[in-house]
Order: sequence, then C-alpha cells, then structure tokens
Amino acid sequence: MKTPVFLLIILLAACQPGQSEPGNVVITGIIKNASENYVLLKGRKEIKGGIIDSLLLDDQGFYVIGFSRISPEGYFSINCPVEDTGFYYLSPGWKYNQYRKIFLIPGDSLHITLDAEKFYDSMDVKGDRASLNAYMLNSAHLADSLTLSGNEFYSLEQ
Repeated sequence: MKTPVFLLIILLAACQPGQSEPGNVVITGIIKNASENYVLLKGRKEIKGGIIDSLLLDDQGFYVIGFSRISPEGYFSINCPVEDTGFYYLSPGWKYNQYRKIFLIPGDSLHITLDAEKFYDSMDVKGDRASLNAYMLNSAHLADSLTLSGNEFYSLEQ
C-alpha cells in the first residue's frame, strides 16, 4: 500500500504548475502598450533566409524557439526548451523588426517588463542572469545614444 501512495506523491510533485522541465527556460513578464498580441523568443543562425536543419529562417537568420500570447492586461509566459547556453532574442510581435538580445542558460527563469512604445529604453529584467542582461541592455542603450541616424550623419558638415 505504501508504494502506490509514494508514486502518487512523486507524480503530484512532478506536475506542479509553473515549473519547467530541465533545459527549459521560463520567461514571464508584462508588456505595456503592445500593438501585437504575441511575444517571441528567437534564436539566430548565420545563414539568412531559407531553411537549415528544418528550421525556417527569416531574412535576418532568426527562427522562433518559443512564443506566448500577450493577455489584454499585457501578461505573457514563455516556457520552451533551449539547448545551448548563449544569446537569444526577445521580440514583441510577428511583424516588427524590434528585438533585444538576452543571455540564457538552459533552466533559466526571467521576468521581463517593458513598454512596447519605448522598446529599446524600457526593458527591465529580473531573475537568473539579471545583472548580465541588464548590463547588455544598458550597453546597447548607450551605444544607440552615441550613434547618429543616417539623416543626422549625412547632414553633418565636412
């Protein structure tokens, strides 16, 4: 009689909601002012366009690893397998070419908040590797602020 009870306890413990399987990443968060109702987690290959290893790549070499619907209140939750440690890309929607690079290790859990209207300036990351991801976001923001747009560059006097 002890064996069935023991197995039932193990099964119940293994099926707890909100927990991910080993190797999965969990990314939850809130996106304010979302113009689309999906958020995507993407990987990237060096070959651009076409299909490689049965992955459909877009014209920039991105492929979708996981996605989530954004609720009317802005909440989302992605739980998907990530095979390799490395850089991945978070994108608020299918249409737009907006994305931010994030660093993930299989098993990581992150909570992200951002405003889609200020996508590059508003992202906040908490959870595993939060300090590294915050450093990358701040570095990218600083680089963006030091770079001139095409119109600004070509309007400079020589």
